[in-house]
Amino acid sequence: MRPIPRKSLFLIPFLFAACAQPRMVPPEEVAGGTVLDAKNRSSASGLFVNEAFDLGSYKVANVKRKAESGSGFTISNYSQNKTTTGYSWQLEGGATPWKGVCAMTRSDKGVGLGNGMSFSKQKTNLTCECTGGPQAGRLEMKAADGGSYTGTFTPAGKSYDLTPVTTTDKKTFGMGAVGYRFDATDGARGAVETLKPGRIWFTEKLTAEEREPAACVLTGLMLYVEPSDN
Repeated sequence: MRPIPRKSLFLIPFLFAACAQPRMVPPEEVAGGTVLDAKNRSSASGLFVNEAFDLGSYKVANVKRKAESGSGFTISNYSQNKTTTGYSWQLEGGATPWKGVCAMTRSDKGVGLGNGMSFSKQKTNLTCECTGGPQAGRLEMKAADGGSYTGTFTPAGKSYDLTPVTTTDKKTFGMGAVGYRFDATDGARGAVETLKPGRIWFTEKLTAEEREPAACVLTGLMLYVEPSDN
């Protein structure tokens, strides 16, 4: 075998660095908090892909996707007959196993949410819920006019405002939202990166009983894939 020139050996790390994908830059208010990094995660998604991955000390397992209207996903106060598609997963490794599920509905009018979580073809409303502990965790995101989305995040009884984050560590064009932060009136509680592999941040203001359901529900945003028309 012909040996690789010495100069090429130095170029290989540079090329990998040059091709590295952008990452979300967390808001300053949450950057110093607890971080749950996603590891061992596939870059692919779909019915025939093993989408399990590690999330900090947790394990995301049994990710299942369906593409049928009214496919039997059960979320409290959610009309199943309006479901376009959905997916489910489990969060393991905590005090109790959590079961997560997300369901989506789509209207005819299209707006874009951004790369990483692009609701580009039609307005899409997303509802996610996790059960298994003393209190269920839940989030709801609703499409608004002008390409924006409004959201509420309730990890364990108390609701927070969910708003997009667009800042990345590399210059990008038209990427839009690459994650979300969640805040109370007295300050930030955390954030989630929706670009793969993904990360979750918790500030010290997020209580211990909120953290496991929060990790489960925010996994739903990390797993989101835009529904296909086919």
